[in-house]
Amino acid sequence: MTPSKESDAILSIYTHDYGRISVYGKGIRKINSKNARGVTPSSLSLFELNIRKGLSTLVRATGIEYYIHIQDHIETDILAQCLLEYYYRYVPENKPDLDTYAFLVDALKAIDTGYSYKLIYALILVFIMKDNGIELEVDG
Repeated sequence: MTPSKESDAILSIYTHDYGRISVYGKGIRKINSKNARGVTPSSLSLFELNIRKGLSTLVRATGIEYYIHIQDHIETDILAQCLLEYYYRYVPENKPDLDTYAFLVDALKAIDTGYSYKLIYALILVFIMKDNGIELEVDG
């Protein structure tokens, strides 16, 4: 979330149909905003958008699943933030990929359910390596 005006922000969201897109959220930083809960960083949400070339606008955000246990431990919170930062910086915009989407959802669910953060970290690193053209060989 990048603050834009006093109560507005530009969001970077990863969608099933459009990939990573930037969305202008009007008034989402207000305390009484209806959309503020749906745009929390570690949540799976349903978005109603006005899709345009360039910057789309947010109409409504409804949270479907909130990964509330991610913030219970500093290690899992850092791990989730690193994963989301990778998607924000290195996953190209407007290029949907079902495997990339599924990995993000599965990784956040695994972190939230309490799997070993070291194991999830190793799997995230393997995913990043594969995404950048380096695959591990574990046959021998």
